[in-house]
Amino acid sequence: MNGKTLYGYLSIPKAPGKYPIMVGYPGTGPAAGIRPSFIYPDAISLFMEVHTYRPIPHESREETIARAGWYNPFSYAVQGIESRESFFYHDILPGIHRALDYVEKLPQYDGRNIGFFGSSQGGWLSTMVAAFHPEVSAMFLNVPAFTQWNGFNSVRGNVAQHSDDPQYEKRARETLRYYSSVHAARYTNATVAMTVGRIDPICPPASVYALYNRFPGKKVIYHEMDMRHECRDSWTEGVKALHDHLTGQ
Repeated sequence: MNGKTLYGYLSIPKAPGKYPIMVGYPGTGPAAGIRPSFIYPDAISLFMEVHTYRPIPHESREETIARAGWYNPFSYAVQGIESRESFFYHDILPGIHRALDYVEKLPQYDGRNIGFFGSSQGGWLSTMVAAFHPEVSAMFLNVPAFTQWNGFNSVRGNVAQHSDDPQYEKRARETLRYYSSVHAARYTNATVAMTVGRIDPICPPASVYALYNRFPGKKVIYHEMDMRHECRDSWTEGVKALHDHLTGQ
């Protein structure tokens, strides 16, 4: 979008037949790289990046950061937050939508089963894309981000750095109105499973519950009472359960 290139990893089963689609979105940070655990013999899988620099397979996180140069692969989530047109995700979200459109046109797609999964930023992206794709049937979200103004730690820190500009927070709040997963949730049709970390300092539980309450369909939330902002066994189990649901197991 707007001259930028977005990357993802697509895997299609070798055996002839029709298959469900599983789409994964990454948490914040450098390019995630190929995830062998998200490649299935019985499902089409797409794992997206949000960065516009080319991911290199088997590259270490340190090598990715060094190659990014001026581009900070950690603070990007607040770049351009002063307006919705300049915000980092302004071009990323349409690109992710187009990637899903492409995968849905594959002849191997069964035409009815699509599942999203993601943690933190990935949970937010899942919700934002599903709001514009009512055909998405199921989602698994772990400690999702961008759930409300106080629900994303990087934004709070960024605003604090501009405390000398009384209009900066106002502009940032206005931008985030258009990127809120809480607002987007009510437009989804998917069955939703979520996990919340009850001592998560990055995406506080109250904000995660705000998102959960807005999903209109069948839903369930799992409470990790001593979990911070992280992925535990419940993450692996949740992705597997999503796969089993989509494939009829």
